Amino acid sequence: MKAFIVTIIIIFSICFAQSTESDSLTAKHHTIGFDKIQHAAVSCLLTLSSQYVMVNKSGFDEEKALSYSVSSSALIGLAKELNDVQAKKQQFNWGDMIANGIGIAIAVLIITN
Repeated sequence: MKAFIVTIIIIFSICFAQSTESDSLTAKHHTIGFDKIQHAAVSCLLTLSSQYVMVNKSGFDEEKALSYSVSSSALIGLAKELNDVQAKKQQFNWGDMIANGIGIAIAVLIITN
């Protein structure tokens, strides 16, 4: 089941990455663009990797590690958005936060199945 979910994620990401404009990295507030895929992918990988380290290398209980990995990934995404607001003088991008949440949700699905 995990291999199926990962395969679907990869296919979904490739389809959307290829259908975006080449300048979507610099365009502001794309609904679905390469930037959103990056947000989802990084949040997913942060959640998965922190879960792995906490359970397999640090001896945490799986449920406790899941809550910590989800929380830390969400906080990193929030900190990045707040930094963008301050450093780049942009408005807070809720689309990026939604993409972060989707990435975290995908990681939770992978971890719990």
